[in-house]
Amino acid sequence: MPRSTKLPITINNRFLACLRVAVIATSASCGIRAGNVTLIPVAFEGWVVIRYQVPGAPSLDREGARTMVKVPASGSLSTSSDSPYGYGIDEYYLVGTDGERVRIQGEADGCNGQGTACIQHYEFTSSPIKATTVFVGKKQNLPRYPKPTVP
Repeated sequence: MPRSTKLPITINNRFLACLRVAVIATSASCGIRAGNVTLIPVAFEGWVVIRYQVPGAPSLDREGARTMVKVPASGSLSTSSDSPYGYGIDEYYLVGTDGERVRIQGEADGCNGQGTACIQHYEFTSSPIKATTVFVGKKQNLPRYPKPTVP
């Protein structure tokens, strides 16, 4: 019977450093970004539409490394800022007049939207303009709100 020979595997610090650099470079090239923080008025239900790169519109604020999106009561926001590129974990909050935030779950978080407001039907378009549309509300109320067209 042939004898098995095991070769010792040694990993040195230089190899680990190179591996770390490769992982970071790969993550950056795949478009990893800090997520957005989107603030929505507490009583809002319906479609949120965010239009990016609109000349003359105000730019978006920052909260640390994250982009802050403050949605008005109309649900429609135009900004001169570009849309953040890549993958990130976006957070959505209902915000009262006192500034207190309550996190809104999304479908991916397991929210079914039957009893509470959820983030549903998220869509990003890049032509003819860059825009994000997302429904905020209970799933059973979705038919009451026709999906907006984004020019």
